Parts: sequence; structure tokens; C-alpha cells
Amino acid sequence: MPGASATLIRDLSYFPAADTTQPWLVLTAWAVVGLVLSAIGHWRSREVVHIAD
Repeated sequence: MPGASATLIRDLSYFPAADTTQPWLVLTAWAVVGLVLSAIGHWRSREVVHIAD
């Protein structure tokens, strides 16, 4: 992820006509993977609590 960020910043700063599709796709994929793993971790660690009457 740091490599894609650095590439994107460099390309946008020094090479404005360069194609930045690949860095954007990599950063988007990492963001999606992070959100999915966060959701899985949230739902996995939930315990069902039953209150005795």
C-alpha cells in the first residue's frame, strides 16, 4: 500500500499526464479488503448473551 500511495503522489505531482489507474485500483482494493476484514472481525467476535428470567 505505501508503494501505491507513493506512486500515485509522484505521478500526480511530477507527471500529470501519466496514467494513474493502477495505483488507484490498488488503493481501492486495499480499502475494500480492509473494510471486509473489519466487518468479518466485528461479526465474528460478537457473543450471544442470554438473560435468565
